[in-house]
Amino acid sequence: MSEQPTFDRVASVYERLANFWSLGKVGQMKRSQLAYLGAEERVLYVGVGPGDDALAAAALGADVTCLDLSPKMVDGVRRRFEAEGFSGAFVVSDLFDYEPERPFDVVAANFLFGCFSDDRRGAAVAKVAGFLRPGGRLLVADTGEPRGSVPARAFWYVYHGLAYGFSAIQGLTPWLPRFDLAPDLAAAGCSIDERRFVRLWPRGPIAFETIVAVRDG
Repeated sequence: MSEQPTFDRVASVYERLANFWSLGKVGQMKRSQLAYLGAEERVLYVGVGPGDDALAAAALGADVTCLDLSPKMVDGVRRRFEAEGFSGAFVVSDLFDYEPERPFDVVAANFLFGCFSDDRRGAAVAKVAGFLRPGGRLLVADTGEPRGSVPARAFWYVYHGLAYGFSAIQGLTPWLPRFDLAPDLAAAGCSIDERRFVRLWPRGPIAFETIVAVRDG
C-alpha cells in the first residue's frame, strides 16, 4: 500500500491551478498525447485527476479506464463522462493495490511520479509499466529535473519550488522532487521512444518534459 494522500482537498480547483501555473502548458502536454491513442484501444489514466485528457480520449473512441486515489476526482470524472454521453470504467484505488483484468494498450501517468519519494518512485514506475501489454505505450508528462544553463536551472528551482511547496505543506507531495525517469523506465522494461523538453515560452527555460515509452517484449 502506498502512503500517498488523496487530492480530495484540491479536486475542484486542481486543473485550473495547474493550467494557470504552467501558462497552459499542462493542458497542451496532455492534449498532445492524443496523437498516440487509437480508437478502441484500452487506455488507462493513472492518477486521472479532473480527467480532461481521459474525456478527450473517450471522444476519440478509446476504451478508457480512470484510476485515482481520490474519490472526489473519480466522482468528478464519472459525472463528466455521463454528461457527455461517454462510457468508461472508474476506479478508486491506490495504484499499488490495483490489478486490472487484462493489460492495457496505453497507460497515461501525468504528474504522478512527483507524488512519490525517491525511494518509492522506481516501484511506482514499475507498477505502472506492469499495466501495459508488451509493445504498449506509456505516456508521461511531468516536471523532471532542472536542465540547461545555470540561470535556467535556478529558474526551475524557484518556479517548481513554489508549486511543490504549496502541495508539500498540504502533505500531498514531497517538496521539490527532482527525477530522471529514464533509469526507472529501463529497469521496468520500457524503452523511451520519444522525449521532449517543454519551455514556458519560446527560448525560455525548460520547465517540463513529456515521454513516450514502449514496454519491451
